[in-house]
Amino acid sequence: MNASSSAWDYSNQNPGKVGISIFPGQDLGSNSPEEVGNWLVDAFATAGVEAECFIHDEYGSKGTGIDFKVNSSSWKDVEGRDVPFNLNEVREVSRLRSVVAEAKTGTAVLTSAALTDREPALP
Repeated sequence: MNASSSAWDYSNQNPGKVGISIFPGQDLGSNSPEEVGNWLVDAFATAGVEAECFIHDEYGSKGTGIDFKVNSSSWKDVEGRDVPFNLNEVREVSRLRSVVAEAKTGTAVLTSAALTDREPALP
C-alpha cells in the first residue's frame, strides 16, 4: 500500500481530519508501526481531531518516517519542512499541537491548548 497516497486521499475526502502515513524503519524497537499509529490516532482524538493511520508495507533500512496530511496537503512545521518526521520529532507536544490547530482551523497555527505540555510516551 502507498501510505502517503492513502493518507492524502483520506485528508482530501475528510477536511479537518488528519491522515497519518508511517514508513517503518529500524528504530521502532519493540513497538510495531500499528502501535505507533494507534498512539498518534489516540493523541489526535484526545485533542478533538479525527485521524486515520496508513502504514507502508515494507520496512526501510533507516529510521521511521511519519507524515501528516491535513486538508489535502502535507503538514509543514515552523521551519517549512514537509518531509517525514522521525519518532523523536512526533513526540514533541508543540508539533502535535500545531497539526491539531491546522486541522481545526484550516490554516497553520502554532499554538493550541488542545494537548497538555506533558511529553507523551510512545507505547
